[in-house]
Amino acid sequence: MEKPEVKDFYAVVKDLKHLPFGITTSSQVLKHFSIKDNTISLFRQVDKRREDLEIKDLDAGKLSRFLQIKELHLVTEYNPLSAVGLLDSTIKVHLLLFLDKTSEGHQETLKIFREAANQLLGQVLFVLVDTSLKTSDQVRSFFQLKRSDLPAITIYNTENDKNNRMPPGEISTQHIQNFCNNFLLGKQTREDSIPEHPKAEEKTLKTEL
Repeated sequence: MEKPEVKDFYAVVKDLKHLPFGITTSSQVLKHFSIKDNTISLFRQVDKRREDLEIKDLDAGKLSRFLQIKELHLVTEYNPLSAVGLLDSTIKVHLLLFLDKTSEGHQETLKIFREAANQLLGQVLFVLVDTSLKTSDQVRSFFQLKRSDLPAITIYNTENDKNNRMPPGEISTQHIQNFCNNFLLGKQTREDSIPEHPKAEEKTLKTEL
């Protein structure tokens, strides 16, 4: 257990208090998960998916980047790295909360958002876009949201680019659930949907995400 790869592994994960981890050399465990080479496996609860990283030429930087990209949470905060993992997920419907994390009362809104995420686990990925950050401007612009519209919630299907904006008003767990369920069932009117974007703009957003 004194290999450099193991030291790098511990150096990175020791600061990730929220992420349970372990090391095994058990042949039964490796066989169960069909692992033949030295591998780091990340088991995601949010979409029941496993992501593997071969340890060959591994260093702390590569491992840290792998976890930042591939790790998804009950509510994943948007940034250029997490966006890669979001788009790579098997769950293609994403609910985005545009919220200024420096604003008064934002913690209560986040609490409601997380409660709704628990109810829709495995069906919808919940994403927080912190609008106090400059990096959020392009995403906000894509959904044609003005700062005066915030906080706002939009839903987006990454496969067919269908999207919808939750009507303004009270943000509650029940309202979020109903909004998501209607979208999943295809109950979206032309008036409710956000105007379609030019294909070039859609491609640009996905590329930069």
